[in-house]
Amino acid sequence: MSTELAKLTYHQANLAIKEKRPLIIPFGTQEAHGPHLPMATDSYCAECLALEIAPLISGLVAPALHYGITNSLFQYGTASNFSKPVYHAFVQELISTYLHQGFNKIVLMNGHGGNTESLVECARVLSVKFQALIIVVDWWEVTRPFLEKYYQGEGSHAGAEETAAILHFLPDLVHHSEQIEHEGTYRQPGYVPYPMDGTIIYGNDNTPSVPDLNEKKAREFMEDTIKVISEKIRKTIFFYTQRGIK
Repeated sequence: MSTELAKLTYHQANLAIKEKRPLIIPFGTQEAHGPHLPMATDSYCAECLALEIAPLISGLVAPALHYGITNSLFQYGTASNFSKPVYHAFVQELISTYLHQGFNKIVLMNGHGGNTESLVECARVLSVKFQALIIVVDWWEVTRPFLEKYYQGEGSHAGAEETAAILHFLPDLVHHSEQIEHEGTYRQPGYVPYPMDGTIIYGNDNTPSVPDLNEKKAREFMEDTIKVISEKIRKTIFFYTQRGIK
């Protein structure tokens, strides 16, 4: 049976609910990611990670939501953006739908920082309302220990970690552009331009995790990421099922 919920018949979906299988919902957005990565990088990262992790936790993957809250890069290309109230309401209804249908262990696999606040708030409220387990995973945050190991830098937008993910999962979508070095900028306390003055955004000008197109390094980095996230989810599910959530 497929791990993709959209590919199942409703009989298969009902069986998965009866079996109490976890459901992973990928969240992303459309926005600029330098001259080398696709607009849907955030969505692709979340969706591809979900598809890799699902078999490791006996889970299913719901269709990804490719639209989110984009602010500082909205003017570049065809970025998507929703007001926070509209996005929050939609996400809450989406998660509630799956909970109403019987899923009670849900992982919100997030690929975009602009979505985090709404996802965390929805998880907090709905986990109480439905007596369910809801886990929010900002995957790039989990990779921070590996950034130093593989790329000797801190987290960034369209930097090493997202470049590694697309290079590993969807290598044909990575453009080997000479413009990469000219698109970088830094988040600076007290100085916030809208839109940002670059589409590769580093958090620290001392140790930026610049894009790296080494495929072997990308594979090892993502293998570690998949292993750690899946192990964290399994441990959390085990902890809660031992305490009555089944």
